[in-house]
Amino acid sequence: MSIFGRRRSREHDWNWSHPPEGPRRSPSPPPLLPLAGAALLFAATATGLLALWLSESNSASSPTATPTATAEPTLTPTPTSVPSPTPTPEPGPDISLAVWDGQAWQPEAGVAPGTFREGEAVPLMLRIESLDPGDGYPVTIRYTCTTVDFLPAFDRDAAGAPALAAGAPGRPVPDATVRIPDDPATRADDGAQGAASLWGGLFGLSEYLRPPERCRDEKAWSTKVFSADTTLYLLWSAQLSRTAANGPDAIRLTVNVGVQSLTLEIDRGAVTDAP
Repeated sequence: MSIFGRRRSREHDWNWSHPPEGPRRSPSPPPLLPLAGAALLFAATATGLLALWLSESNSASSPTATPTATAEPTLTPTPTSVPSPTPTPEPGPDISLAVWDGQAWQPEAGVAPGTFREGEAVPLMLRIESLDPGDGYPVTIRYTCTTVDFLPAFDRDAAGAPALAAGAPGRPVPDATVRIPDDPATRADDGAQGAASLWGGLFGLSEYLRPPERCRDEKAWSTKVFSADTTLYLLWSAQLSRTAANGPDAIRLTVNVGVQSLTLEIDRGAVTDAP
């Protein structure tokens, strides 16, 4: 049996005590559960702090991407169709066409029967009015070449009377005369000369007869006239063919002045056979 004694530091006597009965037990180890929990909590806290530090470091080192602005498409308004104003056509000159019946100028071709004869050069007159000096216009004369042989001068058969009659220039001598070329496809103008005369202006460039081939329907001659006054007078003739009175085709002449057009048609009943 063991006896244990303990003396206080200030006392001289010992206090004696007996140890507890029974077998001697080893001291109990500290409990493990609280220690494990503390370790887990420390680990979790450290992990969280490390993650937070890494996140802040990445945020500080990496620049924040600025989102690219997307351009909004601009809506183009649909153009509204605005009708263009119709241009007002400029007024052209006043034009008229007349035929000489042997006594006077007739605006219509409805002359008396027997007024003309085959082979005769019938005078014609184009009058262009309301002009300004210097105005220029292209003129084209077309004729049925089956009933008209060619275009001689206005005074070939009528002398100067057509130029002196009412509605005409009033003087026999023209301001300008231009030769109309021969038609190579016919013998009717061999030894003769075609011509056109102008009062109140001058001629510009003139052309050959067309087409130059043998007659099928019509032939045409073109020139250009320039005014020196307010009125132009253009005179020429149409020689009627040997079949004008009894042939199947009309006796027709058409004159174009710029965009304007006039047609004169002679009734075959006004033409007598050639002697």
